Amino acid sequence: MAKAMNYASGCNLMIVVGTSLVVSPTNTLSIYAQQNNAILIEINPENTEMSSIMDLVINDSSTVSLPKLIPFFSRN
Repeated sequence: MAKAMNYASGCNLMIVVGTSLVVSPTNTLSIYAQQNNAILIEINPENTEMSSIMDLVINDSSTVSLPKLIPFFSRN
């Protein structure tokens, strides 16, 4: 968990996929990223308790959404 907190605190982008974000302490990782001014993207069929802090919420399944995001992250 300590390693995950360090990564979250230093990231520029966090993509949260397929979780309700109610299980603690892992649900706090997006807060660590937010405090670092990271861009937060949530991919989940339903809104979560933390959807309001996300920069982008994609209400769809990960199997549909993630393949559509790959071109944005594979640019050179």
